[in-house]
Amino acid sequence: MNLTFRFRTLEEVETLLPTIAAHFPNPKAVTYGLQELMVNAIEHGNLGITYDEKTKLVESGTWHDEIIRRLELPEYRHLYAELSIQADGKAMYVMIRDQGKGFDWGAYMQCDTIDPARPNGRGICTAMKLSFDELEYRGTGNEVLGTVRR
Repeated sequence: MNLTFRFRTLEEVETLLPTIAAHFPNPKAVTYGLQELMVNAIEHGNLGITYDEKTKLVESGTWHDEIIRRLELPEYRHLYAELSIQADGKAMYVMIRDQGKGFDWGAYMQCDTIDPARPNGRGICTAMKLSFDELEYRGTGNEVLGTVRR
């Protein structure tokens, strides 16, 4: 199996999620992690929203509006993310790539250092714990590979 999907909006993520998750042995378990990583690719990757900016946007209730606003700006309008699924006898692999500059992902892989009182910053750790057997960021952080063992 080798499938590829492109997406650029939050609505496209919601539409694609059931189709993508259905390819995995436990669709319900993988859905949360897929959603977190796909949304991260849009908001942080392609649209360049930083951790601190997202905190302020979530606290002010304007996060969704800012996503929509940035998606319409000329510098972001052409950007998309891509999700690929591959499988072999041992596992299923999902690669998500965005067209952003990447980020310093190391700090977000250390789940014991995440502040649970913050309104954001737990998505990657939760995806690792609930959805994937392995999660690996590559390069500058604009590629992530999730593995689900069979």
